[in-house]
Amino acid sequence: MTVSEEDYDLEAVNRRLAALAQPEPVPAPKPFFIPPRNPADPCPCRSGKRYRQCCGRRR
Repeated sequence: MTVSEEDYDLEAVNRRLAALAQPEPVPAPKPFFIPPRNPADPCPCRSGKRYRQCCGRRR
């Protein structure tokens, strides 16, 4: 292995270390999306009833 002059350049070494020390940006979480329900689908509360007769009923 040969040693180049760049290996002794402290500024270049510090730039490399600074680039490695920076964390990668974390992507923002996607918004929570609930798709619209079909009234004939089973209710998500697991009651066994249809959505329109359980949680989808208008009061």
